[in-house]
Amino acid sequence: MQTNMVTANRTTVVLDRKLTASQARVSANVKQILTSLITEAVVKVYHEYFYRVDFDPGVYPQLHIVSHDMYCTCSLEADCPAVTAVKYYLQKEEGEPAKAPRPGYFPAVPHFCPVCGAKAYYEPRLTSRNRGVGWR
Repeated sequence: MQTNMVTANRTTVVLDRKLTASQARVSANVKQILTSLITEAVVKVYHEYFYRVDFDPGVYPQLHIVSHDMYCTCSLEADCPAVTAVKYYLQKEEGEPAKAPRPGYFPAVPHFCPVCGAKAYYEPRLTSRNRGVGWR
């Protein structure tokens, strides 16, 4: 498995498609690596509706933002180990959960339209204080 890079006598773990929550279900080696990362991650509520997950400096990317609906802003989205770290954080009841936005308010573009299920895209002209971020 090519998920580790050695730089200046230090191993760096790269979170990519090889180190995901779904891969951990089929590979004991991946599960062991991710379990170590997840249990040591620092999770905090970020801007009310999000979680900020800070992995060890040896993890790339180190910082992840996970939404209240458990999607990471990185390319791995719901399969990101940061999402699992947030679930672990909530299971341990270490702190306050992020707020769920009021109905009809979107602090970020949803991944899919709640009505038709199509992929949603940012539309800046539709952004408002009352409805949140605009999307189509």
